Amino acid sequence: TQLSVIARCRPTEGRFREYGFYELLSQDDKMLDLGCNNGFMLIYAAYLFGCQTVGVDHNEYTINIGKKCAEYLEVSKLVSLQSKTIQDFVHSKEERDFTKVISFATHHTNDGGYRVEISDHLKLVHQLLKKSGLFFFETHMTHSSEENQSFIIEECGGLFKVIRNIYFQDTNRRFFLLKKI
Repeated sequence: TQLSVIARCRPTEGRFREYGFYELLSQDDKMLDLGCNNGFMLIYAAYLFGCQTVGVDHNEYTINIGKKCAEYLEVSKLVSLQSKTIQDFVHSKEERDFTKVISFATHHTNDGGYRVEISDHLKLVHQLLKKSGLFFFETHMTHSSEENQSFIIEECGGLFKVIRNIYFQDTNRRFFLLKKI
């Protein structure tokens, strides 16, 4: 059943709770996930809230898994999963003005698919968001230190206001909720 598929998405549900998605999402949102893997965060958002979502990942295999899940849950009209690089997506100029953007450990991928400086990644997301849009940004383990936290906050100056800054010791990751200014 549909509910049993959703019930198996426990990691997604946990992140939704930890990162404040339940309180911050609505049907009126247009969400983008950069480096979405299989798009389960977007699928879950579309299923729960009925919002429009777009996911981009260069791994066609994981994108196809997400598409099948979205079909099964009957949210395909709300979920657009695209197998392309972040750079190709940005250069296509097909989508803009998102109310929410997700980027979980994607600004410097291990496979080399997307490697940019944090400052460049923040500027890119700033261009994709509507005014006052929210950016859900999770760092890599190597960027979760106190020193890197200060650097990220400095880089946000003029682009984003830091709303939340939470360190998760169990995953050694830092989460920022940023609001476009």
